[in-house]
Amino acid sequence: MQLSIPTLYTSRLALIPIADSHLDAYAAIYGSPAVMEHIAQPLDRAGTWKLMERQAGHWILRGYGGWSVQLKETGEIIGLTGIQYPEGNPELEIGWVFQPENWGKGYATEAAGKALAYAFDTVSAKRVMARIAPTNAGSISVARKLGMRLDATLSTETSSVYLSLRD
Repeated sequence: MQLSIPTLYTSRLALIPIADSHLDAYAAIYGSPAVMEHIAQPLDRAGTWKLMERQAGHWILRGYGGWSVQLKETGEIIGLTGIQYPEGNPELEIGWVFQPENWGKGYATEAAGKALAYAFDTVSAKRVMARIAPTNAGSISVARKLGMRLDATLSTETSSVYLSLRD
C-alpha cells in the first residue's frame, strides 16, 4: 500500500511524515522528564518507537495523523504535532510536543496552528479538542493562542479539554 502523507510548511517549519530516521530525536524528546512531566512517564527507545508507529499508523486507519516538526533552516527534528481520533475519543484531537530547548519560541503554536487548519480545511472537522494537564501552563497557553476554549463538560480533574470549533 502506498500512502501519501502531505508535507506542510510554515514560515520557519516543515511538518513532515514521521520516518524511522527520526527515532533518535523522538527518543530524546520522549525520554525527557521535563517533556513528560504533564503527560506520562518518560519513554525508553522501544516505547518511543511504539508511539511513532501509532502516529504513523493513524494515517492508514484514519487518513490523517502526526507529523515530525522540522526546522526549515537546519533540518533538525524538534517535535511532533498532529491530529488523531482514537477509538473512544469524544472528538478529533490535536497534540504537540517539543524539545525543551525549543519551548517559548512559538514553534508549538506555529506547528499546531498548521495542523489545526489541516483538521478543519482538509479533514473537514467541525470540532477539535486538545487534552491538557491542568498544570501544563505552556500547552494551555498554546491552546489559547490557537483560539481554543476550555470546555468544562469534557474536562476532568486530571485533564483539561480545550476545544476549537468551526462553523
